[in-house]
Amino acid sequence: MQRGGRPLECLREKLKSSRGASILMALLFLLVCMMVASSLLMAAVSNAGKLQGGRTEQQKYLTLSSGLRLVCGELEEMAYTGEYQYAEWFVENEEKNEKGEAVGMTRTDYYWCGQAEGTLTGGNLADALRGFFLEELDGMYGEAFTARGFQAQPSQPSAEHELVLTVDGSGLPGLEEPVTVTLRLENRGKRIHLTAALGSMDEKGYVYTLEAELASAGVPQEVKYTPPAGAVFASVPSGTPVFTGAVKWELEWIEKK
Repeated sequence: MQRGGRPLECLREKLKSSRGASILMALLFLLVCMMVASSLLMAAVSNAGKLQGGRTEQQKYLTLSSGLRLVCGELEEMAYTGEYQYAEWFVENEEKNEKGEAVGMTRTDYYWCGQAEGTLTGGNLADALRGFFLEELDGMYGEAFTARGFQAQPSQPSAEHELVLTVDGSGLPGLEEPVTVTLRLENRGKRIHLTAALGSMDEKGYVYTLEAELASAGVPQEVKYTPPAGAVFASVPSGTPVFTGAVKWELEWIEKK
């Protein structure tokens, strides 16, 4: 009996040892699974945050694009027409001799040619822009008019003009918050540069910005007036009006800078 009991005791010890090792291995496996699950969960949360951030940024640029395209569409409806005027007249004076007797008449021819205020029409922004754009356009295009003694409007330096767009219930897709749009006339009025911004400005500028540019589809023709031979230039309040062809602008590009 003693000999037979010894192997049985050894078998029991082995079983106990195997069970302990199995439990330890199971615990280690469980720990590894928990670590892997935790890593996967953190990655999922991180990706979800990035996805949400990407959607937010996409919505911001959709709002910017909607606001910018609204302004560009209104500017494409706008047209500038230059105007200049001319006048011709003469003055006759009686010529007398030393005795004060009339001996004939002398005639002096005069003329005047000058730029008048142009017109800015079309689109819903024409009224808002007329106050500062018209003065700049008159000055820029006045430099292109050529005629002897022509009096052009004084040229104005191009300046930035800021418009703030807000949701007005028009149902414009994507326009969900105010957009700030800055306009500048460039290249003697032949181009209009726009910058749309969203959010607050920090030391680096606005967080979200888009830019666009429109190019003029034509320029006012030059003054074709030729004064009479021998005429003297003189100033008069007004004269016969002459209108140039209308100048319009077309959108060339919109892009993120």
